[in-house]
This record gives sequence, structure tokens and C-alpha cells, in this order.
Amino acid sequence: MLDKHMRTHDAVPEEHVKTHTSAPEEHICMTTCTAESKEHLTTHTSESEEHLTTHTLESEEHLTTHTSESEEHLTTHTAESKEHMTTCTARLEEHKRTHTEESEEHMATCSSESEELERTHIATCFSESEEHKTIHDAESKEHMVSHTAESEEHMTTDTSESEDDMTTHTAVPGENMTTCYTRLEEHKRTQNAEVEEYMYMTTHTAESEEHIKTYSTELEEHMTTHNTDVEEHMRTYNADLEEQIRAYAVELTENMTTDTEKLDEQMRTHNERLEELIRTHAGNKHHEFDMTDKEFSQKICELVLLAKKLVFEHKHSTVEASNAHNV
Repeated sequence: MLDKHMRTHDAVPEEHVKTHTSAPEEHICMTTCTAESKEHLTTHTSESEEHLTTHTLESEEHLTTHTSESEEHLTTHTAESKEHMTTCTARLEEHKRTHTEESEEHMATCSSESEELERTHIATCFSESEEHKTIHDAESKEHMVSHTAESEEHMTTDTSESEDDMTTHTAVPGENMTTCYTRLEEHKRTQNAEVEEYMYMTTHTAESEEHIKTYSTELEEHMTTHNTDVEEHMRTYNADLEEQIRAYAVELTENMTTDTEKLDEQMRTHNERLEELIRTHAGNKHHEFDMTDKEFSQKICELVLLAKKLVFEHKHSTVEASNAHNV
């Protein structure tokens, strides 16, 4: 047991010495790797900072250029939009003035016609009432004169007949009295009928006057309702007109935006062709089959004229579309 323990104890220091001896080599390798890593990190950091600086400068330059172009485009578009809105507003005001004048003229015409109709109807009713009253008064006077004459004649005749009967027909007084009573009853019936006719004419005159008053009231109510309906129609029409103008302004703005985008696309394509032509001419300048400088300048002028033509056609089509919609 003791020998075995000693052998184990002696073996441990040898293993420890081997491990301790190989440790410095590994330590030297780690130091070298660390130095290389630090150097690589320093180099990579420097390159990254340089790349970041370059990228930042390029981004700022690009942002400055883009901001300038955007501001210029926004200024141009804002000016065109303001000009267009000014034109639309002027047209709207002109249309509102014209419509207001027509509405006022229509209201004046309606009021004049209604007043004339009312005056004509009242004059007609009054004339008919006066004519009816005149005829009735004349008939009443004629009837009263005739009735008075008949009454006097009847009284004279009746008195004469009574005296004659009393003188000649003393033997038959009952028959004469019966005849007298019969005539008296007939006269009372006639007089009552005339009184009823006079009362009927009086009632008819009152009914005519009441009818005139009722018609005048109904006519005033009708005119009030008519004026209210006309005003409501005018408000509705003006609201519809303003809504149509707003919709037209929105549609025109959308069309102008679409046309502007199409024109920008055509101009970009045109500029790309122009730049490609310039690059081709610069790259092949000494080629024996290439265009001469004069031909190249002529080609450039043709492309510039084409661009101006596109812009002119765009503006002309926009103006025609606006005029066609207004008509």
C-alpha cells in the first residue's frame, strides 16, 4: 500500500511539469492572435469610419440636390395650382352672379304676373258684383214701381167693384167677400215671393263679397308658398352647382397630376435618350463612320424641339379639356 502511494505521488509531479512546460507556448500563441485581432479591428474600424464618412457626404449631397429639386418642383406646382384655383374661383363667381341675376329676374317676373293676375281677378269679381247689383237694383226699382201701380190699380178696382157690388149685388155679399179674400191671398203670396227674391239677391251679394275675400286670401297664401318653393329650389340648385364645381376641380386636379406625371415620364425618357446620345458621341468621336459635330448638333436641336413640342401639346390639351368642360 505504501509503495503504491509513493508511485502515484511521484507520477503527479511529472504530469504537472509537462503541463507547466507546454503552457508558455500556448500563451505565446494567444498573445500573437490577440495582437493580430487588435490590428485587424483597428484597420476595419478605420475603413468603416472612412466608408461612413464618404457615404454620409454622398448622402448629404444627394439629399441637398433632391431637396432643391423638390422645392423647385413644389414651387412650380404650387404656382400652377394657385393660378388654376384663381381661374376656377373667377368662373364660379361669374356663374353665381349670372345665376343670381337670372333668379332675381325670374322672381320679379313671377311677382309681377301674380300681382297682375290678382288685380285682374279682383277687378273682374268687383265688376261682376257691381253689374249684378246694378241689375238687381234696377229690377227691384222696376218691380216696386210696377207693384205700387198694381196695388193702386187693385185698390181702385177693388174699391170700385166693392161699391158696385154693394150697390148692384146687395143680395150676394158672401160671393163678393170670397172673391176679395182670394185676391188678397194672391197678393200676399206674390208680395212674399218678391220679398224672398230680394232677400236671395242680398244673400248672393254677401256671398260674392265673401268669395272675393276668400280668393284673395288663398291667392296670397299661394304666392307665399310659391316664393318659398322658388327660394328652396334656388338654394338646392346653388348647392348642387357648388358640389359639381368642387367635383370638377378635384377631377381637373387629378387629371393635371396624371398629365404632369406622364409629361415627367416622357421628359425622363427624352433626357435619357439625350444623355445616351451624348455619351455615344463622346465615346465614338474619332470613329470614321460617326456623325460629324454639325450633324450631332442638329440631332440635339431636334431632340430639344421635340421636348418643347411635348410640353406645348400638354398645355394645349389641358386648356382644351378645361374649355370643353366649361362649355
